[in-house]
Amino acid sequence: MSEYRKALINRLISRPPTYLDYKFKMKVPKGKLEEVRECLYTLKNSAVDLTDYEPVVAEVMSKENTFIKTELIYKEIDARYRGAFDI
Repeated sequence: MSEYRKALINRLISRPPTYLDYKFKMKVPKGKLEEVRECLYTLKNSAVDLTDYEPVVAEVMSKENTFIKTELIYKEIDARYRGAFDI
């Protein structure tokens, strides 16, 4: 789960304004880009709280092959953005 989350966050780190514009209709000033990236790096390097991913954990435990939906990871990213940037 951790590696999957890191891979998704790495894609966002490479182009944070694209996601923020898409999700929050927010243009990021150039001076804030490093702050946005730092927010993502912090999340990427933090431990995964499996209680936030209980549906995924339950599915992994009950099936041999599991498709991991990105919805829960994006919820975590969005919550981090909202807290850090008052969105």
